[in-house]
Amino acid sequence: MGSTCCTRKIEKVRLKWASLPQLVEEPQNIKWDFVSEDEVPLVADVWKKSYPELRHSSLDFIFHPQMYKGKVMLRENYQRECRERDRCMLRWERDGEIVAAMMLTKWDENRQVELTIGAILPHHRKVENIFVQGFPAVMDWLRRTGAEYLTAFCETWHDLSQRLLETNGFKLCGIFPGQCVRWTSGDLQYRGCLVHYYRFIRDGAEFATRPEEWRLSERAAGLWEALTELNGGKMFDNS
Repeated sequence: MGSTCCTRKIEKVRLKWASLPQLVEEPQNIKWDFVSEDEVPLVADVWKKSYPELRHSSLDFIFHPQMYKGKVMLRENYQRECRERDRCMLRWERDGEIVAAMMLTKWDENRQVELTIGAILPHHRKVENIFVQGFPAVMDWLRRTGAEYLTAFCETWHDLSQRLLETNGFKLCGIFPGQCVRWTSGDLQYRGCLVHYYRFIRDGAEFATRPEEWRLSERAAGLWEALTELNGGKMFDNS
């Protein structure tokens, strides 16, 4: 394998959560930044109100402020943790209130960043979507992390996140029924369906093998053809 793409020498890779510019979007006056230690309880409250389905899942720690330290990079510790911590959180502030958050996860050796979860407070969702406004700036920031491959998954109780990714260069790559446990009420849970996306950035696509050297079953080949058509034939473009 590797005959249909570029190759490179193996080297030690340490992705870095790049520093953030201050961003203000008028007229909504939206500012974004890394989560600071004193904001952790406020951000945990955003998750509780916006994404309660994650209770008792593998990401349950986001609801517990005392569990953030050591798991998520905090703004005060940026210089020490920008490479050390595999997770970081962004938060969006409108008129002094934290109204949205996003958590991202990096895998240094795979040169990959996952847009793990994002949420907006319910009473701000009817205003022009905060993530729609801010997403181009997030993408510019992600290019500075050193990553070359982005992944994301979306819930299926709404399609807003799916549309956001599809209009920002992400490729649809699968639907996983029952992939993750989700809380519903009381002591009840279910298995939720997730939609998966990927996107090459910088020169990542140059190092990806092409279908000419893949060995796929007939059904897998049919799936690839369908995905290629759905994504407009652009499965390997860098952006």
